[in-house]
Amino acid sequence: MSTEQTDTVTLPLKDLIFDILGYHENGLSCAQVTPTTAMVLEHKLKNSQLWCVEKKNVDGSDMSIPMLWRKTDWLSASSTYKKQKAYSDARVLEHNLLTANVSMLAKAIMRKSPIPESAAQNMAYMMVKNPQAVGVITFFGVNKLKTEEKDLD
Repeated sequence: MSTEQTDTVTLPLKDLIFDILGYHENGLSCAQVTPTTAMVLEHKLKNSQLWCVEKKNVDGSDMSIPMLWRKTDWLSASSTYKKQKAYSDARVLEHNLLTANVSMLAKAIMRKSPIPESAAQNMAYMMVKNPQAVGVITFFGVNKLKTEEKDLD
């Protein structure tokens, strides 16, 4: 082994973190650290209210390079991610419900009348988007539109 690999240095923890992230007021929110540094920092910062080490991505997979975070910035970033994920999931569900309802109603329209599929799709879309069209929807034989994720199965 070379001397570079076996040399060790002892530094105060705060100085090391300062060297990595900079001043609290105008430094970085997070920075990449080597796996060895992450392992040491993770042990030393176990109960820290100021900093944390992140080794997993938001999807739970291992990061190729760990990150050192200021705890407040990490909490803010993960909170923002969770809110954005919830919003995105709600929009996807809304889209899937709309698509399923339009398809179901278009089929019902085509059973009742000789309307081309594209016209039936357009009519169904307009009816599903109009909350006052409940009577017309029932006329075509659809008693209830899908409103929950469990209805999609």
